[in-house]
Amino acid sequence: MDSHQKNLSNFQHTYSEASLNDLIKRLSRIEGHIRGVKNMVEDSRPCPDVLIQIAAVRGAVKQVGRIIGVAESKYESGDRWNKTCTSHRERH
Repeated sequence: MDSHQKNLSNFQHTYSEASLNDLIKRLSRIEGHIRGVKNMVEDSRPCPDVLIQIAAVRGAVKQVGRIIGVAESKYESGDRWNKTCTSHRERH
């Protein structure tokens, strides 16, 4: 575990019911999308088609990361982490 992960592991976060439901729905869609990409590979679908779907999955995962507020190394300090999570709760 690197220092960034250790810092973030000290913070507990709770979501509003609506925010939690939104995140779960998004993650479930991503999960289904990944299964679809796996099926495409197993069916030897053309690489450009598979890559388009992978790009869509990456975009969806990135959006979930933005919502949670753990995008890259922007939120290394606990204060910024808490402000980000609070801001998300207020919007949703």
